[in-house]
Amino acid sequence: MIDFPPTWYLAPFSPEGVGEERTGHGITPEAALRELEAAGFRRAKVFESWSDRWFVGDAYALVRRAPESAATP
Repeated sequence: MIDFPPTWYLAPFSPEGVGEERTGHGITPEAALRELEAAGFRRAKVFESWSDRWFVGDAYALVRRAPESAATP
């Protein structure tokens, strides 16, 4: 997953009905990790800076492993 924290200049594009950590479009890495882990995804690797690979300066990447129930034989 590649995303970025909420930013003031994207606030007009904030989706409706999401938590306060998403006011400004985007999501904090901590909130994304909480949501992914609550859904059963296991941590594999975190790239705290993905800005040299993507167009948003504060971008990050979260590599996760699928929940055991989603594994294929």
